Amino acid sequence: MKIALLTPTFARDLERFRMLRASLEAFGWDIPHYAVVQTEDLPAFRAAALPSRSLHLLPTSEFLAPEVEAQRVRLARMPRALWKFQRSLNKRLGLFPAFGCEGWNTQQLVKLGAAEKLGVDVLVSMDSDVLVTSPLRPDLFHRGDAIALYSRPTKADSEHAHWRQRARGRLGLDPHAGPHFHYLAHPFVFSREVLRGLHARLESHNGMPWWQALTTMRITHLSEFELYGAYAREIHGMRNLYETRPRTRWLIKAEERVESEKVIRAAVRDPLIDFLVVQASHRWPIEPLVATITDELRSARGELASA
Repeated sequence: MKIALLTPTFARDLERFRMLRASLEAFGWDIPHYAVVQTEDLPAFRAAALPSRSLHLLPTSEFLAPEVEAQRVRLARMPRALWKFQRSLNKRLGLFPAFGCEGWNTQQLVKLGAAEKLGVDVLVSMDSDVLVTSPLRPDLFHRGDAIALYSRPTKADSEHAHWRQRARGRLGLDPHAGPHFHYLAHPFVFSREVLRGLHARLESHNGMPWWQALTTMRITHLSEFELYGAYAREIHGMRNLYETRPRTRWLIKAEERVESEKVIRAAVRDPLIDFLVVQASHRWPIEPLVATITDELRSARGELASA
């Protein structure tokens, strides 16, 4: 099995990405890591002092259809107030359909298309707001030829139901039918075989290229995880897949942010936790936590070296 790590990212998440890289270095991850950076931000990433073992920095222009990349760049250059106004109208009313090519959506397109582009069998998607907190092994993501599908049962009216319904509709499934599973997870594992089938299903059902079937959706309507999971379970039939969950601690609630340093220390030292998500938000910068993260990773690396 050829396996690689993927992180779609952009300039605003550079410091978070630096911490992700530091955590991967601390715990000895030594397989290819492809960071797909918004093309205009690539010089900033190349100029940064990033831990670089096995790291490959690539532009979105190599992964997105030319018309999608061009539209994404136009939106990125739009005055911020106008961008926020039009994006809000797209989200609420479906106006300004170009926002289907906005950065958040295009990061999802990269995840769904990168395995074929990179020629890997197993693609582990790890966003910039993830920290690795224990030594990683490929068998966390696949067991021989069987590849992990991160999922868990959920209720029909769960908070993620809107993503599940829209994913099922885009696949030609009854949006409101079962089974009801939740696929949101960080990190997330994609099978190249399953992705090929997903692309074909999107194209046959929607009568257009798979990526176009997704860029015609409103902003925030697309969940790459729910789309992949629904296809894998209900159309692909779970062939060569097995269900599991990553051992991930989420630092996301407002009350947890008050004790974020304590949560970070506990997660790095907990042998039952492999990942910590420090949720990305412009209202919650990572910079005040960098010293704590760096100290904890240094201590963990020292303990591994002396073991």
